[in-house]
Amino acid sequence: LLGRKPPRIRLRDIFWPQMIALQQPSADRDQVIAQLVEILVSYNQVPSFWRDRLIEQALLREDHVSTAVGSDTAFPHITMPIHGGLTGCMGIFPDGVDFGGENGHNTRFVFMLLTPQDCYSEYLDVLAKISRKLINPAFRQQLLACTNAVDVLALLDPDDEDATTHNHNGPA
Repeated sequence: LLGRKPPRIRLRDIFWPQMIALQQPSADRDQVIAQLVEILVSYNQVPSFWRDRLIEQALLREDHVSTAVGSDTAFPHITMPIHGGLTGCMGIFPDGVDFGGENGHNTRFVFMLLTPQDCYSEYLDVLAKISRKLINPAFRQQLLACTNAVDVLALLDPDDEDATTHNHNGPA
């Protein structure tokens, strides 16, 4: 190896407790996207003057091709000409939201991701980590049963100190 591998991003680095909206009432797709963007604005993850632009870009993306991927999950995302890290938030909608997926099932887990143009590999890594977990119906039921964001994080990204202490490549 000629260089050091960058540390792998952890889901809890993106989805910290304030970035997780639990037990959200049913809404339409556009309302959900606006609500998730508002979370990012409220917690200073993006400037407030980006609000309308982000909503518009996410909706244009959804109109072009739905980001519903099956397993009750959608990944609305926006690539931004910014530098820094990936940011995002998630909403859990127990009654589901019509995100226009191919299978006709409503989406219950919506992960909004804002990706700097230079963080595409990290973005794919995050998608893969989430998808591997949410493909399991029992895992989805556990997420629906969570009553607080800390429990959601414990499921999405268990804080396994033993694994990170003994892993020579850094945190998993």
